[in-house]
Amino acid sequence: MHNNESILAVRKGRHVICEKPLGFNITELQNLRKEEKKAGVNLQSGLALRWNPFITNLKNLADRGELGDIFYMEADYYHELGPW
Repeated sequence: MHNNESILAVRKGRHVICEKPLGFNITELQNLRKEEKKAGVNLQSGLALRWNPFITNLKNLADRGELGDIFYMEADYYHELGPW
């Protein structure tokens, strides 16, 4: 349901932060992107760590070119959550 509701929101001129998944297939994602551009609003996937200071710092380093020419980057984190 995230995709349909996100499309309705951007059509009303609302900026959207949407929890995953933004869509279930490439067609839904393309339609959402098209509607976002047409409405002139911003859309962002609500990733849990997007504003974490460590992730923000890593993005800043990459943006300043301090990590070289990045082709692909992947990261993981330790969260101390157990199997309980």
